[in-house]
Amino acid sequence: MFNDRHYWMYCGLEQDEIYMQYPGQTWIDETYSPIKRHWYQDTKNSSETDKVRFIEPYEDFTSGKLAFTSTKRITQNGAFVGVAAIDEVKVNLREEEVLYNNATFKKKGFAFATSP
Repeated sequence: MFNDRHYWMYCGLEQDEIYMQYPGQTWIDETYSPIKRHWYQDTKNSSETDKVRFIEPYEDFTSGKLAFTSTKRITQNGAFVGVAAIDEVKVNLREEEVLYNNATFKKKGFAFATSP
């Protein structure tokens, strides 16, 4: 956790439905399959095979907070092998907006969240 945000980096691989995550978690059991998750399927089935994708914000599986996910297809010799992803989980969006508006934009812009 960094300040009021949680970050996870993870990937799911097609072969053997392997899932790896940093930082590690103990909540995952043998029934969890990354290839069945929406972030995996959306990225795998996208026609934009070489671009970073921004998944529609959703409720995080472990925290119940609003999650913003960026994903990218993993390929080997041109063949799809899996999906890499990074989550940023927002604890308090209003505090985040005040922080960005005051510090980053110096009252000349504003922060907002949108979905595809």
